[in-house]
Order: sequence, then C-alpha cells, then structure tokens
Amino acid sequence: MSKEVLIIKSDIDDFEMYYLEGMKNRSVDVMSVYTARRTLPRLIQNVHLRIIRLGASMWYAPWKQSLKQYKTIIVFDRITSFDILKYIHKKNPDCRLIFWYWNTVKKLVPDNYRKFCEIWSFDQKDCEKYNLKKNVQFYIPQKIVYTEPSYDAFFVGRDKGREEALRQLERTLCNAGYRTKFMIVQDKGKRYENDSLTIKKILPYQDILEYIKGSRCIVDIAAEGQSGMTVRILEAVFYGKKLITNHQDVMNTGMYHENNIYILDHSKYSLEEFAALSPVPYDPEILQQYSYEAWLYNFGRIQ
Repeated sequence: MSKEVLIIKSDIDDFEMYYLEGMKNRSVDVMSVYTARRTLPRLIQNVHLRIIRLGASMWYAPWKQSLKQYKTIIVFDRITSFDILKYIHKKNPDCRLIFWYWNTVKKLVPDNYRKFCEIWSFDQKDCEKYNLKKNVQFYIPQKIVYTEPSYDAFFVGRDKGREEALRQLERTLCNAGYRTKFMIVQDKGKRYENDSLTIKKILPYQDILEYIKGSRCIVDIAAEGQSGMTVRILEAVFYGKKLITNHQDVMNTGMYHENNIYILDHSKYSLEEFAALSPVPYDPEILQQYSYEAWLYNFGRIQ
C-alpha cells in the first residue's frame, strides 16, 4: 500500500538530519529536499536555484519522480527558492500542499501561492502578522542513559544578537554558584572576545545531546521578536531537565511548574533558590502535545 503523505525537508546540517531521520515512520514518507550534499555542488546548486532558476528541478531529490501518489505534501521552510512549491503544484495539482515555517519568518511565501498552498507556523506573532495557520513546535526525543550531571546550566546556540544577554546571564549564574557550560556560536563577520564562551561552528547534534544529558538545567534565551516555543525548551522538558528562559509564554502552557522552569525577571525565587528546588516530573500527556505525532495530527488528522 502506497503512503499518502510526503514530507520534504532539508538535510543541510546535523540537526536537520536528526529530525529528518527521526521523522521517518511506516505511514509517512520523509525525504531530503535537494540532491547536493558536498560543499562545491551545493554552492553551484544555490546559485542555480537563486539566480538562474530555469531547470531548477534537476537539483530536486528523487521525490520528484513520485509526487502524484501523495494526497498531502508538507515542505519545511529551509529551502533555497519557493519555486519548489510551484513545481509540486504543477506536477500534482490535486494534492494538499502545506508549507511549514519551522523557524520564524525571514522571507514570506508570495501571496499568490496561497491559492494552492497552505502556510503554517509555530510562532504566534508570525501567525498574527502574516495570517498563517498555527501548529505546535515539536520534538523527537532520543533514548538516553542518564548520568550524574557535570554542569548545572548549559547553553549552546548561534549568537543571533544574544551574545551580551548570554554573557550577562552566564556571569549571574556563576555568581549564584552554578557550574556553567555556555557555547555561543559566532556570527560571521563579527568580532568576539578570545574566551571560552564562543565557538566558531555548531557542534554535532549528538554531542549537544551529551551535554544536555550531563546538565541539570538548560538555558534558553529566545531571539528578539520570537514568540513561539523553541526546540531548546522542548529538549529540556522531554529530557526531564530544569529550564531557565526569558520566554514568558511558557508560563501559559501545561508544562510550566515553578520548580522546573525559571522565567527570567518573572520568578518569585532567586536563581540560588531555584537551584535548590526539587524538580517535578513533567506530565507525559503534556509532552505528547508537542510530539511529532501530535504535530502531524494537528494538520488535520494526518497520522
């Protein structure tokens, strides 16, 4: 029996690959968006897709050969050109076509594409600003063996204008007695202090999971303008870790408990007091709401 749902997403880095592999199951096909994987072919591919455009489908992965069999096709946002949506609609005009903003909107799908393509996002502000449909952010946890934590607070992520806020928080945590491990990935073209808090490129995701496993608490500082649930928050709750965040909206979710989640500038406790609080297990039913299966279901009974 052929599958009715196809998900097309990027495999451009280790984190994308983690999700791509984790999303594969018996009822849904999940495929890489493009064929080029090595650096030079990928550069040529990007020039072709962005500038030349004519004949762009030569770079599309083998999913292009079987488009007609699917009733629903979901395309993740990390693509080089929106032309791919037009291509899919031309090949299978009867399918339900969904474009999923897995990140906050940097470039909006053209309005004329809405005639044949639904546009969804996890970010409430983007949904309101651009009239998008809303679904949850989701996470696919890996089974990990828990060990005695080496760190009290852990952060890894790209700068995105957060460097000073992260440095200040790291100093505050150290002064409160936390053993910290912060790794701020440097933005290109920006000069940084020569210290241990910044790194030049992101770690492999399996290494990040090892740090998560070895930490009591995950730190999440949302980038300016972001209102949706970050993956970093979901990593904390799915792996049973405490969380320090500036994301106030998490207080309105079922996952919030003052023993587990510290909202910067909105907690009745000090950081020292929060560290001493015994964590409370997260409700499995709440976690299920942010699962891959729930995300699929929320598009309209896709399973």
